Amino acid sequence: NYGEYGTENKNIAEIVGTESILDSLEELANSFDTNDDILVDENNIALNKNQEIDLQVEQTIEKHEGLWKCKACAKTARTKQNIQAHAETHIEGVSHPCHICSKTFSTSHSLKTHISKIHSE
Repeated sequence: NYGEYGTENKNIAEIVGTESILDSLEELANSFDTNDDILVDENNIALNKNQEIDLQVEQTIEKHEGLWKCKACAKTARTKQNIQAHAETHIEGVSHPCHICSKTFSTSHSLKTHISKIHSE
């Protein structure tokens, strides 16, 4: 399988150059507040705040007898999307601010609903 660059098995360093990657990594490292803990996934890849929340949600839910189940309270749902929205309510310290009016919401679903009902034209 040949990619856009016409050769197989080239890694990103060979395509864009090692210096470019190092600059990008330095920029990423500088974007973190040094007072905050950096959460990493099982592959030691740094996660942003939304990815952290998604990871915590995924760890809070499971498929059980054909239904999705919240491990925190045993609530069930037919769809993964519904149980994900519910599971987010169990994550402490999470807030989703509206970029328009700065009101905060405990779940991303609540924020999306707010924006569509209050700020949509």
